[in-house]
Amino acid sequence: MKKVLILLGIVVVAVLCFTQCPGSNGDDDETYDSNIDEIVDEVTAVEGNVLTLASGLRVRVIGVDPSSPYVQMYLRQHVEGKEVSLVADRGIKASMDDSDEEIPAYVILDDTKPSVNHQLVIDNERVFNGDELSDSLEEIRPGNIPPIIIEDLALYMKMRTFLVRTPNGIGTGFFINEDGLALTNNHVTATAKGVEACLYDDEAADDSQIYQHRVRPISHVLWTDKGLDISILQVQLNPGETVDYFKLAKKHVPQGTKLATYGNPYGLTATFTSGDLSAYRPDDTRPLVQYSMATNPGNSGGPVADPYGQIVAVHDLGFKDMQNVNAGIDILAVREVLDQLQLKYGGM
Repeated sequence: MKKVLILLGIVVVAVLCFTQCPGSNGDDDETYDSNIDEIVDEVTAVEGNVLTLASGLRVRVIGVDPSSPYVQMYLRQHVEGKEVSLVADRGIKASMDDSDEEIPAYVILDDTKPSVNHQLVIDNERVFNGDELSDSLEEIRPGNIPPIIIEDLALYMKMRTFLVRTPNGIGTGFFINEDGLALTNNHVTATAKGVEACLYDDEAADDSQIYQHRVRPISHVLWTDKGLDISILQVQLNPGETVDYFKLAKKHVPQGTKLATYGNPYGLTATFTSGDLSAYRPDDTRPLVQYSMATNPGNSGGPVADPYGQIVAVHDLGFKDMQNVNAGIDILAVREVLDQLQLKYGGM
């Protein structure tokens, strides 16, 4: 009888420990260290998607590709040297007991804005890595992201735009799907022969140079029209290569909306310019969007985007006798052509 009582006592103690000890209550959701949510510290270094805090703690930014140069560049530019707070994913086992481990977390710069993890995927969907995401604390998967203002619009546009080089001069083009489908002006690609897409450097925010290893041929012009002044191009990418691309707006944005364009005015490569949407100018052959941005020869065919990174026009012309009065082809007219041709593009 004494042995039975001893065994019963051991069982009771074990059950109490399992149900009451921290992190051992039998609930699979309680596998994280709640102290992680209390951390506020300065980021002193960045390597890949891992942040080193002033305390020495190493934090892994979950939901993004650690091998992406863009992730490291973004974190160094926007997060390094700043104070952040952390939020744990409730489904990931994370503990602060071992200071040598990388703590997986969401990283918050400003509690009124999306997390750094979220913003990275907003700005560049190709960096998304959902292997670690397991709870619904913050849904950052690309297909579920509503339009959110792009934090670094210049870099976002740079990654999706290229210089068009022809025997007769230069212009600008931009990608609308990951396979190299692109838009520019008809007057830029009038020769159609010997046309090249010169992609900008995608690993440095402050590099506006053109490099030979980033030059891609235009394999063919799928559609072009002098009246609309639009050419739809297929850029020949390297085997296995994909590119970042713009989404095309599905409706008109309001007058007064902030707009930006990216291009190569007079050969000044990778130039960002911003202004406001001034008016819509309907026309039977070429419906235009008027805006107050400084543009020059070389900007032709470039993207005109709203703060969400959505294309509202393809830049077409400037009025020489007026200051900062320029216009682009309404993207809704371009969408109609793309739909008629049954081409796949961003924002369908």
